[in-house]
Amino acid sequence: DWYNIGDSSIYGYIINDYMACGVYGTAAIIKYYEGDTYSYSDIVDACKTIARLNGYASQDEESGEWNYYIALGSMAPYVQLCINAFSLIKTASSSLLSWSTGTSEISNDRPVLLNIWYSEQYDDHTVTAYAWTRFSVLSGGLTEIIRFFKVKDGYAAGNRYVNYETVTGSYITKVY
Repeated sequence: DWYNIGDSSIYGYIINDYMACGVYGTAAIIKYYEGDTYSYSDIVDACKTIARLNGYASQDEESGEWNYYIALGSMAPYVQLCINAFSLIKTASSSLLSWSTGTSEISNDRPVLLNIWYSEQYDDHTVTAYAWTRFSVLSGGLTEIIRFFKVKDGYAAGNRYVNYETVTGSYITKVY
């Protein structure tokens, strides 16, 4: 089984700010819905401003550097503020049912934010998922199911895969 919204459907972003994976992922989803109305950098700048003005970001007193880490449970309210800033008629919500929720949303052409507490690839990181694949592998007479989300992760502009079988602790923020 599989579904892919499209490899070029999500802007290939590189995170240039401290702990800003949720901010950049949010901007990528807004860019997906807005198309060419706004540039990705304009959306990121607006989302960073929203984070700073609404207490989702903190500033180091000595260095002046902003920390854009969005805490567990705060992603959906933050994303909703960003959506509202662009007058999108959408709702953001989060759920712990990551695989079933993620595949349902993606199969309905709605990319999601996947926050991964820990996996082979990521440690407390948010990525933008826009495709999924499920393989049945027959090995030694037993069938094993291996599941992947295809993502933009902010570390490279290209497409990456998350082996969902290695994920420990995750939640989905959907925009619908």
